[in-house]
Amino acid sequence: MDLPIKLLFFYLSAVIFALFLAFCILLIATTNEYPMIVRSKKEKEFIDPVTGDVVLFPSINDESSVQLSVVVPAYNEEERLSPMLEECVKFLETRSEQSEFTYEIIIVSDGSTDDTLKVANMWCEQLGTNKLRVLELETNRGKGGAVRLGVQSARGAVILFADADGATKFPDLTKLEKSLSELIGVDYRKGPKEASEKLAIIVGSRAHLEKEAVAKRSFFRTILMAFDVELLYIAQTLNIPVAEIAVNWTEIEGSKLTPFWSALQMGKDLGLIWLRYLIGAWKIKDQKFKKE
Repeated sequence: MDLPIKLLFFYLSAVIFALFLAFCILLIATTNEYPMIVRSKKEKEFIDPVTGDVVLFPSINDESSVQLSVVVPAYNEEERLSPMLEECVKFLETRSEQSEFTYEIIIVSDGSTDDTLKVANMWCEQLGTNKLRVLELETNRGKGGAVRLGVQSARGAVILFADADGATKFPDLTKLEKSLSELIGVDYRKGPKEASEKLAIIVGSRAHLEKEAVAKRSFFRTILMAFDVELLYIAQTLNIPVAEIAVNWTEIEGSKLTPFWSALQMGKDLGLIWLRYLIGAWKIKDQKFKKE
């Protein structure tokens, strides 16, 4: 009796291994080693809502012309975007009035189907395109894709990524700035050119709120972070210094996550990310940061 069971186990294991091997070969054959970034002509431009002029976005490879760029990916955020921007702009404008601080905000409408674009353009009209620009993506790229294209369009010596829901508060930026200065050895507000030539990532973390936060929000909201995980993995691979700083965090109503299905999707995404890097289907290009 034991022999047939062992044979069955052996054959079953062989079939599973063969299927896994075939899947890995398929991934390698159908996956580009490096990201293929497709960006339409319209997505390379922004509109000045006051004059109607169409202007080409700059490139991240251009020399920085402002101290801070705030990239805000937004998908169907017509309700939550304005409250977030009110706090953001108030903080940044107060700082600008008190010093020679310069900034820009880039709102990336990620294929939104509601009035997100209308709200963003209203703020653009109010602040002017030197301080706020709207990048309209024609198709939904997901959070990672929206952040990538926003960053590629930024003029800042330092780039801050912020969610459109306003869950984190802008006064905590000072904590991130202090940590960044320690990592790169320069205050970007005093030496923006020098800072722009260095690489570092500061993560605003809510890990210190874990017990309280888990009690206040769903379990899935605590663990879903495929985009963030990959970003940190790439940073680790390229030996980019990373620091984690505690920030205040508040649950904001209006999340578009469907707990069960989103958890499955994120689990699949994390598994495929790990597997693609493991088998070499995806590779990380180890190159120096260049200013052209």
